[in-house]
Amino acid sequence: MKKIYSAFSTGYVVGFVFLLFLSGCSKENVPTSDDTVARVKVVLGGIASTDIATLKANGSKSFLSENIAQKKNIELGKDLYLEATLTKTGGGEQQLVSNTLSTKASTPKNKAAAVDLTTGVTYKVIVYDSQGAYVDEGDYTVGGASPKEFQLTAGKMYSFICYSLNGVSALPSTSTWQPALSDANLTINMPWPAASGNDDLLYTRIDKTVTAGMNVLDIIFQHKFSELSVKVDATEIGPIVNAELGFSELSNKFDLKLADGTMTYNGFATRNLTFPTLNNSVIQSHPMTVARPSFDTPAAFPGSVRIRKVYGFITIGSDQKYFEVPELAIEPGLRYQLNIVIKTTPAQIAGVVWAPGNLKYDGASYQFSYTNGFGSYFPFGNLYPYGDSRVFDSTPDNLGDPCNGIFGDGYAWRTPTKAEFDALAALGQAENKVIDGISGAWYPTNGTKGVFFPAAGYKDNQNSVSNPLWGATEGWYWSKSYDAPLADGSTGNLYLLHFGTTNGSNKRDVEVLQRPLNPAGTNDYARFRGAQIRCVRNL
Repeated sequence: MKKIYSAFSTGYVVGFVFLLFLSGCSKENVPTSDDTVARVKVVLGGIASTDIATLKANGSKSFLSENIAQKKNIELGKDLYLEATLTKTGGGEQQLVSNTLSTKASTPKNKAAAVDLTTGVTYKVIVYDSQGAYVDEGDYTVGGASPKEFQLTAGKMYSFICYSLNGVSALPSTSTWQPALSDANLTINMPWPAASGNDDLLYTRIDKTVTAGMNVLDIIFQHKFSELSVKVDATEIGPIVNAELGFSELSNKFDLKLADGTMTYNGFATRNLTFPTLNNSVIQSHPMTVARPSFDTPAAFPGSVRIRKVYGFITIGSDQKYFEVPELAIEPGLRYQLNIVIKTTPAQIAGVVWAPGNLKYDGASYQFSYTNGFGSYFPFGNLYPYGDSRVFDSTPDNLGDPCNGIFGDGYAWRTPTKAEFDALAALGQAENKVIDGISGAWYPTNGTKGVFFPAAGYKDNQNSVSNPLWGATEGWYWSKSYDAPLADGSTGNLYLLHFGTTNGSNKRDVEVLQRPLNPAGTNDYARFRGAQIRCVRNL
């Protein structure tokens, strides 16, 4: 099959860009007496790795900065669709961290939240004085022998700029003629994938005043790129024999401003995901580095919202499908997991997706009755069903749509409207079907699949164990529609779906009934009667 992704270059270039022509400067003259010399030993603490539960929201408090899953449903033709869920799994702040410069060798206090770098990884430390003038630099290798110590003037403030590509290739050396810190940029032309693992830009800046004697520079790097892993689950369909997916668009050329770590993104390309194991119903990619500007960045480049996507081909058996998961809000420095679940088309009737079972409440949470189909018996517009002490309490805290209590799957469930019940009734008589000994109305959707409405009857307005079941061979389902205030003595109406008993053709009549909202002096179909609820959602 033809690949749809761009080819990548085979090398990388790293270097300083001097924005202005500057006069040269040499290392500062360091005194030699013991009481004026500050020796600085470099100790690598690792890479900051904050668990997602401890990530702080930024000032905008948008979903980008909170642990909120991004969920999308995408059709794959007449019979299939996919659910794509992007979640943050870890990362760190994108602001400068307060690293430590101690007077003795020690394990950094935040070491427990850091990940060690692999032996052989190279990194660089550049020293500038308080005026931003170049002082010294050193190249280091994790696990290398005799790391360089800096000889500085005690009592002075210095800025230590530290960076790495988290790979084993040597970093380029800087010349003796260096720009001021305010003008120094690191320019990177990055191939994807990069050689020797050099594809994960790490950076931190430490500003500290050094003291006479030995000082220890504890470095905790921050990720400047994001990390994305993708899992594809086709359990409902079959084994995945091939997957050619990529992320578009990521940057392959950028400038890092050494003074504050600001990134400027230039060229853009697509990077392929690698799935090490195929021919399984569930496949997981290797983590992939993603270099992208923040999703919130104004005018990052034209079309930035639309082209942040995972896309490509997936083959299940002999069936090949192309899809795109667009508008992925991926922030720099964070780790993400994209879960793609391929499913048969859900139970759609009358333009909405119907829940897999009736709604029930167990005193602590809402859920669907997947097994026997029976749900709880709710009064109209009340959050709590018969059996709960709040069932007849009409204070505002107890009123609302109980379907909204279903959460955690990323969908916005709700009680159907009268219009949606009208569309269902317009389909005509429903087939009678018996499932697990329960009779009800059946609407086929795809092959052997369909939506089953159990004949669950209704309850009188008594909140007691002995409350009998009425119309047990029929179905009564609340809509959310009414045309007057929910108040005693209201002259308005509420609406419900009713299907009758089985006729001679093994069918059931289906109709939408209008009933008095709360007629004075009676309880006939008033809002305190308990009926079933079948939640719906939009596809």
